[in-house]
Amino acid sequence: MEKKTILLLIIFLISNVVSSQNTGYNLDFETGTFIGWQAGKGRCCPVVIKNSGIVKGRHTIMSGNGVDLKTCKKLSVVAPGGSYSARLGNDSSGGEAETLSYTLTITPENSLFIYKYAVVLQDPGHEPAEQPYFRVNVYNENRELIDPTCGAYNVVATIDLPGFQTCEEFNVVYKDWTTVGLDLSPYIGQKITVEFETSDCSIGGHFGYAYIDAFYSSLTIGSSYCTDANAVTLSAPIGFSYLWETGQTTQNIKINNPIDGKKYGCELTSATGCKVAISTVVNLQDPIVNFEVYNVCDKKEVIFKNTSLNSASTLNTYKWDFGDGTTSTVENPTHIFPAPGNYNVTFEFVNILGCKFSKTQNVTINLAPEPTLTDGVICFDSLGNLAKGFTLNSGLSSGDNEYKWFLNSELINDATKSTYTAVEKGNYSVLVTDMQTSCSSQAFATVVSSQMASDVIVNLSKYFADTNFLNVDVVGGSGPFLFKLDDYGFQQSNFYSGLSIGDHFITVKDSVNCTLITKQFTIFGFPKFFTPNNDGFNDYWNIPNYKKLFQAQIYIFDRYGKFIKEIAPSGLGWDGTHLGNLMPAADYWFTLNYKEEDQRGNLESKTFRSHFSLKR
Repeated sequence: MEKKTILLLIIFLISNVVSSQNTGYNLDFETGTFIGWQAGKGRCCPVVIKNSGIVKGRHTIMSGNGVDLKTCKKLSVVAPGGSYSARLGNDSSGGEAETLSYTLTITPENSLFIYKYAVVLQDPGHEPAEQPYFRVNVYNENRELIDPTCGAYNVVATIDLPGFQTCEEFNVVYKDWTTVGLDLSPYIGQKITVEFETSDCSIGGHFGYAYIDAFYSSLTIGSSYCTDANAVTLSAPIGFSYLWETGQTTQNIKINNPIDGKKYGCELTSATGCKVAISTVVNLQDPIVNFEVYNVCDKKEVIFKNTSLNSASTLNTYKWDFGDGTTSTVENPTHIFPAPGNYNVTFEFVNILGCKFSKTQNVTINLAPEPTLTDGVICFDSLGNLAKGFTLNSGLSSGDNEYKWFLNSELINDATKSTYTAVEKGNYSVLVTDMQTSCSSQAFATVVSSQMASDVIVNLSKYFADTNFLNVDVVGGSGPFLFKLDDYGFQQSNFYSGLSIGDHFITVKDSVNCTLITKQFTIFGFPKFFTPNNDGFNDYWNIPNYKKLFQAQIYIFDRYGKFIKEIAPSGLGWDGTHLGNLMPAADYWFTLNYKEEDQRGNLESKTFRSHFSLKR
């Protein structure tokens, strides 16, 4: 069974989930999931938030080209330039509040935290403290605001919010996608948490929600240069307003006739009013284009990373040709190749000055192991003891593969072979890694448990009944059960009728092959006629010598009550004569005296009377 809840995307993600707080993995939601993010929900007001994990409908991954209906179809649900964003909250009222937060250790490489947001607030005209709102808070490890001005942003629904537009149809004020940069360089080496929060109005009748996206970069000035152009373009980080020492106020400035080694500075002002000064020294050297490739495995997302030197600018444009007929314009893309093999991958970028640089590498995509697992059942006896485990088979030979088995996502120690015998129910998986290529794949299976039945009871119709039937009771066991009479097929019903006299077998099994019990039983009856014509067929009349028909005596009479013959089931029977004379074709009566064994094994005297026909 294939699992509909995502536990693991690919093995590469496992390590990233663990280390996401240090690397900023999936800040931009581009895995299409909330990996790395912490979610909470609560009520207002006052707002009380509990860390409850992702709540469907209140924490939502958005994708595609859709627009928000509550903004009169003006607001895109995904931030410009991305494939995924997150919606925090929804358009349902009821005093709901939600949070999404991300914690990372600040380094020089991620000291500039950039988030994009779009806000949709219904404006019922309440007092400000009662209105729907959106806020951003930045906390240190003690959950203290790092700065009451720079570390907080709060917007409350009102009709005249700066930068907001209105959609009168839904009584909504909304703000289109806005980019904000946070300078976290004073906190290098510390863990910082950025938390987004939305809330409905305190009265519970009006909604508030937001769309968010985020990424990080270093707090540096990018530079574009090449020997073919007598200029340098400097680009400051996105998300601020700007004041260059040249007096220019745009994010990017162009320096004609640049001087190698000259320093340029820029003052950045965030949306909250915080200021930071950064600078760069012009280095008049052409870029050295290069890239690295990770996770080169078939059917996996191969990761490409731009490692070019002297090209740190957000103004570059990129193009990748993967050698399989597909391309990408993302700086650091991922790509799934159609098949294993060798591909010539070309990476090209063009800076704002129009200079083009490229490099081609041969990339080998390795075949990844493809384990398969089948769901199964382990069996317990009626006392709860393990009777039979279930062998999970990866379908692979050991070879050069490494095997790791997991039960409910926990590693099973010492389970390192291509098969594993499960003795507990749960969700199992096997992670198979090719030791030569490091390519890995994982397969999943669910193992359930079933209890075996301890016995079956065959309930028969009375001895010598005109119509014979039975039903079967199963003692214990998980079921459901199937029933089979003699060599016929299994059926769901435990009832049979119209059975022939003689010995039979009933077999009971469950649908998961834990229970398998077979019992013999006997249908007691007598022949309704016989034909004593010496043809070798049906020449004698007798009651079969059943094993449970003890000490039986049979007395035969004609229809007038005249005694004709005494026989025993162990003998040949009556041949249709009396004192050497052939008896006429007619009905004859008999009395059977016998002893029947009860369920305790005791013998009880019984008498049965009926009749049969002699035919000539």
